[in-house]
Amino acid sequence: MKSFFSFALLIFSLSLFAQDSFEEGVVMKVNNRKVYSSEFKNVYTKNASILDEEDKMTVDDYFELFKNYQLKLEAALDQKLDQDSIFLKEYKKYYKQLADNYIANGKVTEQMIEETYQRLVNEVKARHILINASDNATDEEKAKALETAKEIKLKLQNGADFEALAQEYSDDPSAKTNGGNIGWFKAFKMVYPFENAAYNLNVGEISDPVKTRFGYHIIQKTDERKSTGKLQVAHIMVRMQQSDTLKTPEQHINEIYKKLNNGSDFKDLAKQFSQDENTAENGGIMPVFELGNLNSPVFEEKAFALQQDGAVSEPFQTRFGWHIVKRISTEALDSFEEQREFLKKRIKTSERSKLLNNRIQENIEQLYSVSKNNEAVSYIVYIATEDILKSQWQLPEDEQIPNNIFLQIEDESHSWLDLAKYVEKQQRAAKTNASKKAIVQDLANQFVYGKLVEYHKKRLPEIDQEFALTIQEYKNGLLLYEVMERTIWNPAKNDSIALKEYYKANKDEFKSKETIELEIASFSKKKEARKFLKKVSDTEDFSLKANEIEDVIFQEKDVKAVHSPAISDKLKLNNGVSKIYKHNGQFVIYNIFSVNPVRQLDYDEVKGRVISSYQNQLEAQWLEGLLTKFELEVNQKELNRLRKEFE
Repeated sequence: MKSFFSFALLIFSLSLFAQDSFEEGVVMKVNNRKVYSSEFKNVYTKNASILDEEDKMTVDDYFELFKNYQLKLEAALDQKLDQDSIFLKEYKKYYKQLADNYIANGKVTEQMIEETYQRLVNEVKARHILINASDNATDEEKAKALETAKEIKLKLQNGADFEALAQEYSDDPSAKTNGGNIGWFKAFKMVYPFENAAYNLNVGEISDPVKTRFGYHIIQKTDERKSTGKLQVAHIMVRMQQSDTLKTPEQHINEIYKKLNNGSDFKDLAKQFSQDENTAENGGIMPVFELGNLNSPVFEEKAFALQQDGAVSEPFQTRFGWHIVKRISTEALDSFEEQREFLKKRIKTSERSKLLNNRIQENIEQLYSVSKNNEAVSYIVYIATEDILKSQWQLPEDEQIPNNIFLQIEDESHSWLDLAKYVEKQQRAAKTNASKKAIVQDLANQFVYGKLVEYHKKRLPEIDQEFALTIQEYKNGLLLYEVMERTIWNPAKNDSIALKEYYKANKDEFKSKETIELEIASFSKKKEARKFLKKVSDTEDFSLKANEIEDVIFQEKDVKAVHSPAISDKLKLNNGVSKIYKHNGQFVIYNIFSVNPVRQLDYDEVKGRVISSYQNQLEAQWLEGLLTKFELEVNQKELNRLRKEFE
């Protein structure tokens, strides 16, 4: 009794020791390789999200599959497939694709998509004063333009009139007539730096000088509103040039407006008097448009100012002529989820793509120690000839480029020579119509961005747990495919003798199902089914008569299994037209052409099924062997915690 107690105590102690040997978060060990709960949770959650409710498995059921998965993975590692050159080549390709996608569609991209959407559903109104200074301007010209812009800002702060200053100083030609007012706009309608500055101002606030590719802008935000969305209007237009010189266009439009106020129909007046040939015939109705779609800010402002369907504007003038506008209807903008993919594509094909790269770069630079020596850029500008403007510059062979570091990322460095070679190779991809300095600076920026992204991709698993889990899942999936192909699939497929032996030993598995060749007519009302049955004199008449009746769904001649959902289990398997059966809520009549009994299928007919079945048998035997070969320990405490979490 004492010895039994001692033995039981020993077993209990070993059990406790085994449980305590697990680190926190480890759910099992396979040959001392730790498998963490996070791996199980990741795959379990993904599979649960794509399965229908009735197909979902319990934690225990899925954990059995997960154990088998880990045993197969251990077999792949035991065979050192993770060091195989073919595997490594395939894995590197997957890694690059996944890392590129992860960086391009990460948090920075998502933030920009959300920002852009908010600027589609919220519109701003602004005015500006532009001082020309293009990207190709000299440093002196840019400095002079900036100084002028600062002086204008100071005058505005001291109470000067914005419109008067716009008319006096602005290099935007339209400022002479509109006082710098550019009306309402939203995302994508202005260059991004201008848009960004306007959206970040308070109503009435005036910006500091804002640099765009056109020059320096002083911007005042004058209003903001929620987007009306998409708008459809009708209009009546009188062109500026009139053949009838007795009346001006303004007098003509006012006469039409008077008729409208006296009860005349808008559509009739548009057909009779509108000089917009594209819309007059249709009563003036224009295609649906959003803010910024039309080449007339004045027209858009008047149209979007109408508050109700059916509301009509007073006559107003644009550069095309005089108009009266009637609001027909509005459509709400698509939701964020509906717009997400479209916005992502548009961002990456617009000037925002460069800004996106800048933000991605800034995000990466916060993660690592990064330093740049911009003297390298000045040096390459100095040694580059005017040939670079034609994308034909060659690095001089006799040039002794200083052996200095241009870019340092942690312990990785890139020299001045590396940058010079990159500029020489990539000069065709630089800005067109740019100065030598602008070309070299642009290529240097591309070089830095590329090297930072390349460095970041290598270290993604270390700094991002989500990516680490995803890439590990990809890697394990590739390893599993390799080990299954080499151990089970190919050997089974290529062993013709074993396959035929398996077929002979399991013939009952390879028999045909009992099938029927038939037509089906289904009716919602029994009386219609009876009428049909009376009309059908023979089997050849079945399909013809079915097409004469409205209350019928006719299924053409087909071969179906006897136990198909479309076949009543009470159907008598006799050739010819059947009686009426109540089935699946319908009144059904069958026209049977032939009944094909169960038969033994030849090997050649079912070779694919034989291979699949034989592979399954080999896999089951292989898994039994792996359980014997490898030590498998399950952390029951952690498994219980997972049960509680998911069930």
